[in-house]
Amino acid sequence: PQREEIRKLIEQDFEWEDKPEAALQCTIDVVQAVAYLGQGVAFFYKALEFCPDPEEQTACGVAVAIVLTSFAWIASYLSLAAESCKEAAQLDFISTGAICTADITGLIANMLEII
Repeated sequence: PQREEIRKLIEQDFEWEDKPEAALQCTIDVVQAVAYLGQGVAFFYKALEFCPDPEEQTACGVAVAIVLTSFAWIASYLSLAAESCKEAAQLDFISTGAICTADITGLIANMLEII
């Protein structure tokens, strides 16, 4: 039964024109997640550069904090994308916990930015 539902979903022709604002929000959420992924990877490499040097411990701490914050934002934006893309494609099978997850991970990301 589940395989048949997946097949119908793949073959379905989505009409994004019905919900242009949801399609736009879906796109923005995905782009934001990808941008934070790039930031997280860039600062991960900075952390690898700074952390072995005992004289660069402050820079190391900043780089690690940015990596953690980036991944919290990625989780938040992907959760938001799950909800907005679901609405844009008019799907009803994605977990309703996406908004709750986005709120929690967004709160975590905001707290990490204070550090």
